[in-house]
Amino acid sequence: MRALVLGGTRYVGKRLVEKLLAGGHEVTVASSGKTLVNFSRPVEKLIIDRSNESSMRNAFDGQMWDIAYDQIGFNAQDANILVSALDEKIDHLVFTSSMSVYDDGLMLSESDFTAEIYEENPQNKNPYQEGKRLAEKEYTTQLSFSVA
Repeated sequence: MRALVLGGTRYVGKRLVEKLLAGGHEVTVASSGKTLVNFSRPVEKLIIDRSNESSMRNAFDGQMWDIAYDQIGFNAQDANILVSALDEKIDHLVFTSSMSVYDDGLMLSESDFTAEIYEENPQNKNPYQEGKRLAEKEYTTQLSFSVA
């Protein structure tokens, strides 16, 4: 399996890349290039500007992956750019987030947040939370590839 990891050079991303490599997968890491990481096996490294669609399209030109992991998408613009740049280049996308994106509480269920119908909340004082919610909406409403 060919895997693309956006943001594979820091904490969770590094561990994800190592797990993929240990599973025998071919891995491409796309990042800003500011953090240099040596992995246990060779990976293809692409330098991208996440907020620049041309940068993303150029980096991904001629490439195909079975799956992509988005570790560094923080808003709807990031999601829109990635959807456009990866159109017909992947089958599946895994968008990572954290519990801080959802309302506080220990007993949350999947139905407590429905990304497909989420409406922007200008009163939300947490820009990380609001941005991730809107990115999740963008990913779940696009039709180019499956999303988890």
